[in-house]
This record gives sequence, C-alpha cells and structure tokens, in this order.
Amino acid sequence: KQIYLTSQDCSIYQYQGTQLSSLIRDIISLDFKFYLRIGMINPSFLINNTEQLISIFKQPKVYQFLHIPIQSGSNRILKEMQRKYLISDILDNLELLRNEFPHLTISTDIICGFPSETEYDFYRTINFIKWLKPEILNISKFTPRPGTKAKEMKQINSRTIKERSIRLSNIFRNSLEHINDGWKDWEGNVLLLHKGSEKSQTFGRNIAYKNIFVNDFNGVYGKFVNVKIERVESFNLFGKII
Repeated sequence: KQIYLTSQDCSIYQYQGTQLSSLIRDIISLDFKFYLRIGMINPSFLINNTEQLISIFKQPKVYQFLHIPIQSGSNRILKEMQRKYLISDILDNLELLRNEFPHLTISTDIICGFPSETEYDFYRTINFIKWLKPEILNISKFTPRPGTKAKEMKQINSRTIKERSIRLSNIFRNSLEHINDGWKDWEGNVLLLHKGSEKSQTFGRNIAYKNIFVNDFNGVYGKFVNVKIERVESFNLFGKII
C-alpha cells in the first residue's frame, strides 16, 4: 500500500487544531504496512521546522522524499518573486537533512526567465542545482499570469528563456550520471506497485522513493519484498528479490 498527502503546500495543513506532524502521526499509526509520501512543502517550512522534518523522516512508514520548490538560486530573483527565504538558509537546512538521511530523495522546481533575471542570476541557479544535485528537477519556462506583478514587469524574450531552460536541463542530466552509484548492492524492503516497462519487470519503491525494477515477481502488487540492487542508472535501480 502507498498513501499520498497531496497539496500545493502540505506544510500549511491545519484542521481543528491538527497540524502536519499530528496528521502524519495519526496516519502512520494505522495497523498495516505501507509507505506514506508527503507532497510539496514550502521552503519557509523547511527553514523553520527542520527538526520536525527530521523527526517525520525517521518514521519507518514515511518515504524519505522531499519536494521543495525553490524556484531560483538567486536571492534577488526570489525577492522579486516575493519569496520570503534566502538561498543560504535553504542550503544550511538541506545540509542538516542530508546529514541525517544521506539517501534522501529531493525534488525541486525552477522557473527559468522570470522578469529581470540576468545571466548572473541564472548562473546562481546553475550553481545551486550543481550543489543540490536533486534526483528530480521540474523546470518551467516563465509565462506571465494576468493580474500579477510579474506580468507588469519587463519580460525576457522567449528565445533566452528557452536557451536557459535547455542549459539547465543538460546540467541536471549530467549531474545524474553517478547519483545512484551508492545504491549498488543495497539490500532492503521494496514496495512493489505495478507492472514495469518490460514484460518480466515489476516496478516498486524503497524508503527513499527510488524507482526500482525487479524481474520474475509473480505475486500480488502492494506487497513488500526484500531486494538486492544489482545495477543502477541515472533514474532507475534494478535488482532481484532475495
């Protein structure tokens, strides 16, 4: 079984006095085996609640997976976006998390071509992604929305936005070349979820939300099995049931 908490910002959950950590505590108390994936979390929550996140990710039923939409590596652009955090604060707190959870899977979002973004601003974003080495990167090309401050600002031409998006995508893909090397020979629990891309394969995930493919599984989906990783690629791990 797999449970998703889904929201534009899970960190602001509140209902009748119950906040995110209490909600998670109630969910993981359910008396069956499953993995819980927490959805998108605002960067400001990370900065102010790192110890709470560490406590959450220590729970054996919670995926060690963090989706945190940083949007830019430039403090100036973040200010223009009206984001209330600094890159240095993000770096410090992500380092704390990674010290606790070396295999933490990080997903982030970047907007290329926000109005007034200079080449230097974009360079700061490139450096941030090189440092972060996220396993998942969602790159958006800026498009103005009616009624927003950004729509009234001087726009960057679409050609520049496209070029920056391609450059960042290439840098991200290059950063993935050896990102999964540490998973070679790993052994542990994998939740098998559905058929894989090839006929003999079954797709599953481990505690770090990694894509894992195993061969020759004939059981029922939704089952936990012990797997040993034999081969790794940039996005996927391949193993056998042991």
